[in-house]
Amino acid sequence: MSDIPAMIIDENVAATSRGIVGTRVYYCLWEDLVDDNNLPAGLPVQGDAWDSYNPYLRCDNITNARDDAFGARVTCNYSTQGEFGENFYERGMEISTEVLNVARSRKWQSTETAVDIPVSIILPCAEYTITIRQATTPIESIFSALGKVNSAIFHGAPIEHLLFTGASIRESYDRNGVLMYCQCSYKFLRRTRSHNVAWREAVQKVRKDGTPIFWHDDSEWQDDDYYTTDGSKIGQPVYVDGDAGTAGWDKPIYIDTDGITTRYLYDSCNFETVLGLPA
Repeated sequence: MSDIPAMIIDENVAATSRGIVGTRVYYCLWEDLVDDNNLPAGLPVQGDAWDSYNPYLRCDNITNARDDAFGARVTCNYSTQGEFGENFYERGMEISTEVLNVARSRKWQSTETAVDIPVSIILPCAEYTITIRQATTPIESIFSALGKVNSAIFHGAPIEHLLFTGASIRESYDRNGVLMYCQCSYKFLRRTRSHNVAWREAVQKVRKDGTPIFWHDDSEWQDDDYYTTDGSKIGQPVYVDGDAGTAGWDKPIYIDTDGITTRYLYDSCNFETVLGLPA
């Protein structure tokens, strides 16, 4: 066994669409290389950094080949593996639907009578996932954005159409217990309407005792405001005047304790800024 260290005989670094990659080629004695218990000094192992100025450029593959009667070439490939700071991420989409009940406040077209059975529609939606490698685990940022909708156009989704529903985290450490990188998958639910919008039923008029009011043709009630001879109205609900008497898509709101601030179902968040994700 010799004491001759491995020597770098070639190296290069290049930028790719998936980050930074590098290659170093070492020369050492073959007899030293085949002794796994006492490798020649200077050879990296998987997980080692390129140098102190490039801590995220890590050795991820090592191959060797005999060079001559006594020597060997050891090729070490390095990669940032899409580390934080590189424009590398993956995204996926699972398209599905959600079911909404919108029967109330509607009529049958042919009879003009009220719909009195459950009727549902499906609203297109998609489970959207963004996977990216980052330098640290952004736990606080994740909790800050969780359950919020996009405050700006994000990955083509209009404002409030993307709801952050959760994340999965995988951390990679080197042999010394130092965090190399964190891979996070961010999960969103995308709708064709704002997540802050819901189906609002028309409000039916009620009497002082709370009973709902319907159009009728009872001649004894001819002085009642809801008497009619129009057969298409008889038995139909009487709705309140104005927008409240018409069903439609609307935003449920509540007023904060200060009596001024209006809040919606979901608060807004800039996912690009808070989560450090590419838009």
